[in-house]
Amino acid sequence: MLQDNSPVLVDEVGELLDLRLDRRISINPRRSTRRAIPIDREVTVRELLTHFLELRKPATRSQLLKLAAANRCPPERSALTALADDPEARALSITDCLAEFPATKLSREDLLELFEPMSPRHYSIATSSRRRAREVELVVGVLEGPARSGSGVFRGVSSSYLADAVPGQQIRMRVDPARQAFRAGADPTRNVILVSAGTGVAPFRGFIGDRLGALEAGEPFTAALCFFGVRHPDVDYLFRDEAEDAERLGVVRMRPAFSRAGDEVRYVQDRIAADADEVWDMLGNPDNDTHVYVCGDGARMAPAVRAAFQNIYRSRTGADDDAARAWLAGLVNTDRYVEDVWAG
Repeated sequence: MLQDNSPVLVDEVGELLDLRLDRRISINPRRSTRRAIPIDREVTVRELLTHFLELRKPATRSQLLKLAAANRCPPERSALTALADDPEARALSITDCLAEFPATKLSREDLLELFEPMSPRHYSIATSSRRRAREVELVVGVLEGPARSGSGVFRGVSSSYLADAVPGQQIRMRVDPARQAFRAGADPTRNVILVSAGTGVAPFRGFIGDRLGALEAGEPFTAALCFFGVRHPDVDYLFRDEAEDAERLGVVRMRPAFSRAGDEVRYVQDRIAADADEVWDMLGNPDNDTHVYVCGDGARMAPAVRAAFQNIYRSRTGADDDAARAWLAGLVNTDRYVEDVWAG
């Protein structure tokens, strides 16, 4: 999905950089390496800042060093260099840096080259095309909170753009097919173990919907085993009523984990470990041809989930760590263990 920077942010950046937002400009393709910025027509400065540049993204080490090189004040230059050399401290965007270190002097052309082009944000479709062929729903967590820089409020570009949208508003987006190995999990007859946390449940809502469609049509299906991690059952158990209805109909077996409910089983990997017998009944029997699909956080959840499956293999077979890793790698290489994860 393509999204826009908010008008408030664009106004702030325009004032900071002393830009005339209504001025029309064209970009010389011989100077610009930014293929995502329009070079075939004139745009206003407001359009450029709104649609085509990342204004909130934390500055990279390379960008910080370029800002430092353009700063004539030794203390400010040293501070920018220190930020560049400390990955944990990099939280300021380019515009934050220009506001905090005003001795940084760059031409407008150099600034344009410094900003990254706006990147599309990717979301999984959370509906079954079998049941609702012309409708698409997304599951989006709105990102808003104190800025890591310690100044002001940070609002996620895409999530805030969608949160501020009004009924009837057109948005810029395209639908890209997921890779075949992941789409195959929607097959109602396939034995599947689904693992997700938070908004990662989105594609699995579609998988379950396809099984409901098969049930309604009197076609064969297998019940999915679905592990789902959220904070609290009364706060953020997404689609709880739907999931429980589907479970009563026999198309899914829900195995939730609640990290803030005071339960011993807190995270999705803990629930997998607690239900190891059920998992091994599916994965340990080659005749079942069970496939595992994982969607969500790739930084913490996905590695913990892989470890949980390896632990089950070790405990059931007596294998060592190397053998467990080789077993999981075999599942991955044959598309029986498929991840759709992101780190952020």
